[in-house]
Amino acid sequence: MRANRIIANLHVADVDAAKTFYTEYLGLCTEEFNMGWVARYTSPETGVNIQLVTRDATSSEDSVVSVLTDDVDSAYAEAQQMGFEIVCPLTTEAWGVRRFDAGPRRDYVRDSAPIALRLKLPAGRRTPDAARRICSPATPTPSTGC
Repeated sequence: MRANRIIANLHVADVDAAKTFYTEYLGLCTEEFNMGWVARYTSPETGVNIQLVTRDATSSEDSVVSVLTDDVDSAYAEAQQMGFEIVCPLTTEAWGVRRFDAGPRRDYVRDSAPIALRLKLPAGRRTPDAARRICSPATPTPSTGC
């Protein structure tokens, strides 16, 4: 499996309440998308970004990072072959993202709360039915100063 990009998923109680800190203070003023329960904010100058997540809408566990790969199907097969726990099976979400959630084998983890990783296709590589996406990229708002 080859990771093309890794994005931190930061758990917050309320995306809109947390937005000001990341957009106005840290300068991550480009809102790439906002689905209410998850939003991504990026710096237009550096490309640094973070995803704010309240609770995953379709998985039983929240992931701490999203890993983008060109071949999520092969990554899924490799994760299964290597014996990693599959928290959320390979699926194509209603908004066009094809993904699965996996974590380390529980017998290799000493911590009682293993980390779940999200692996998915990059934003530009949507599935054919992506035209039916529920969300669309948002434009920066005047309140962010961008």
